[in-house]
Amino acid sequence: MGELEPVEEGAAEISPEAALVRELRTLFDALRVSQNRYAARVYLDKSVLSRYLSGERIPRWDFVHQLLVESTLKNDGVAPTPDVVKHLRTLHRSALESGGSPNHKIQLLQEDLAEADAQAQRADRRERELEQALHEAQRHMADLEVRSRELENELDRQRDDHAAALVSLRDAADAQRQALIKEIERLTHELELAQQRRIAAETRCVELEHRLEHSAAEPQPDAQETRPGAVESRDGEAGIESPSDEPVVGTARRRRRRTPPDPDATARAMVKEAVRLSRMNPAEAVRELRLVPDREAVGILQSMLIKKVVELVKQPGKHQAGQILSLLEPHRAILVLQALGSPADIVEVATLMKSSSIVATLDLMDTQLRDRVVGGLPTGKAADVIDMVEPARAAVLLAPLSDQRIAGVLELVDPSVAGQILECFPQVIRDSLFTYLDPEMQDWIRVAQSQPK
Repeated sequence: MGELEPVEEGAAEISPEAALVRELRTLFDALRVSQNRYAARVYLDKSVLSRYLSGERIPRWDFVHQLLVESTLKNDGVAPTPDVVKHLRTLHRSALESGGSPNHKIQLLQEDLAEADAQAQRADRRERELEQALHEAQRHMADLEVRSRELENELDRQRDDHAAALVSLRDAADAQRQALIKEIERLTHELELAQQRRIAAETRCVELEHRLEHSAAEPQPDAQETRPGAVESRDGEAGIESPSDEPVVGTARRRRRRTPPDPDATARAMVKEAVRLSRMNPAEAVRELRLVPDREAVGILQSMLIKKVVELVKQPGKHQAGQILSLLEPHRAILVLQALGSPADIVEVATLMKSSSIVATLDLMDTQLRDRVVGGLPTGKAADVIDMVEPARAAVLLAPLSDQRIAGVLELVDPSVAGQILECFPQVIRDSLFTYLDPEMQDWIRVAQSQPK
């Protein structure tokens, strides 16, 4: 086994570097292996290992981690306690902070960046899980809403024979719907928190990258002393001078090569732009957002906090508010609409969204808000929305409107579609609606209904 030089210790207390070396030597001695064999085992130069264990050089945390792994294997799989790992982490960071060299500062920034990146990944995973759960709950709720309306229609047609059973089914559906509304509210709140944590972690990553680039770009007085470490890294050490840890400075030249776009880099760029716009005056942020292509604007808006998107939507000019909401995913658009507060503002902004976006968000609205939005749509846009959904769903959306208004919408859709929608209404309402239709439209519907299906 290689010889280890004694570590100098003070009478009262020892420095963080000396305390770290003492713990590392204790772990290494317990392995009962020579320095040469251990260096070969972990692909590390023996001289580097000797400097780590003698206190001449502070190792990266990767070295400490590998030493803990080897200790666990030596002890038949018994891992060190969390307190031991925390103690070593504290000693390692204290040693780097007290070292004072530029390399130690860069190593601290790299470790902070790695931790922030890990937090961002965890927050991103949690956000995706919550989005999936929220999507499933909203889809289930939309299905229940349609079933509830179908049951109401069935109740009208078969009230005498099956009234009691249908009422019971409708009550059960209503109870399940209320439970889903509460679940959606909970998931929406958790999703908002997860998005806030993800954006905070991504922002921390961006700040640490800037600091790391700045630190790496500064001239280092001990560059000649640390140069041998670069050779040792090529011999197998995962050291700070390793090419894999090279700072980001100068990467613009390498980016000129034709390489596939990096999704992670694109996501980070979107987060960075979202953070920048969030710090601006909302009016200026809206003006800049207008200059961005829709595909990029979608990514930026998805990365912003809901309250920041609400500030953009509240800027003068309702038309631009409708455009912004049309770029959002349906569940985020609903959160922004709800944050507007005033029902009149919600209806006004919602009616300015694209027809396809309105259809996607209607399924997520409660019945009262949905009826208000559909009632506030211009007749032409209402016809566009109705043309995008199934006839049964269209009948449900039109039901709260007056017979004259429903007839006005039906006259703007294809006669065959209008006939299918009419078939979904009870006979009494159907007859009433038919009288409001233009005679020519009535003839077209009759012809369409007479054709074989």
